[in-house]
Amino acid sequence: MTIDVLSAAIKDTSASSGAPAWCIDVDTRDNVIARRNILAALWAGRLMGLSDVTITTYAVEVHLADCEVRGDMVVVEKLTRDLNDRGLPIPAEVVHEKLCSFHREALLQTHTTD
Repeated sequence: MTIDVLSAAIKDTSASSGAPAWCIDVDTRDNVIARRNILAALWAGRLMGLSDVTITTYAVEVHLADCEVRGDMVVVEKLTRDLNDRGLPIPAEVVHEKLCSFHREALLQTHTTD
């Protein structure tokens, strides 16, 4: 699955922010965060050796974790824990740096498609 398909599949799961039914700033922010989460999950999933089907499911799980409790640290903690559970001792600081990198990439991708 492509990132755009995954983003569309999980777009409806974004938590309500109290903004009007549709607000371009909120919509754009949520799209960037969803894309960032997917990019990070794909990165981690590849490191863990997940299959294509499993990596797609994993990307949705990572995004849903962020919807349950908003904030970067939820995603960082999930990715770090999952990587460590698979025998990949990647520190949370490295995962956070990667998440920031994926955020910048997601911003660029989102702005070129808007």
